[in-house]
Amino acid sequence: IKIKYSHNSPQSGAGNANQNAPTQLVKAVHSFKVLGELPLIVMLIFQLYPSFVQPSIPALIRLMISCLRIGIDDKTVAPHLQVAFHDFMGAQVKTLSFLTYLSKQFSDLMKPFRESIPSCVIFLLEHCPVKAFSVRKDILVATRHILASDFSDFKYGFLSRIDTFLDENILLGDAKLTNHQSIKA
Repeated sequence: IKIKYSHNSPQSGAGNANQNAPTQLVKAVHSFKVLGELPLIVMLIFQLYPSFVQPSIPALIRLMISCLRIGIDDKTVAPHLQVAFHDFMGAQVKTLSFLTYLSKQFSDLMKPFRESIPSCVIFLLEHCPVKAFSVRKDILVATRHILASDFSDFKYGFLSRIDTFLDENILLGDAKLTNHQSIKA
């Protein structure tokens, strides 16, 4: 879908060449923002139709773990794709949050992933863009829920990587001190 802007605002100067350039809109099926909302929709569907939960959970957990294992190095992302990369990381973090929700009820199905989930969390923290404060905060909140859960196998997965996890550059990112202070608060 292409949209041509015809709005002439007084703030945009007459010399603005991009004013009438068509803008490409992303279809919903190709949007990471839409993908990020799917875990909430699935949770709602499970609440409305509890009979679908038991047969669907094993396959759903495997798919969500696969989503978390997709590792993209933030330093290799082209500048024009940074926004999409932030949206993709946001979708991964929402998936992680949904997994923590599921781990409370389906801890037996989560046991095969007790090592990979902590690895995915650390990878997300390592590659979270410096300017994505809300994404980093959501990773840390999901991690807190994982560590506070009754499923202690996740705790052992983090324990084996404690030095990496507690490295300040990984935990808080490699931003300047002012950014560290805003994340710590």
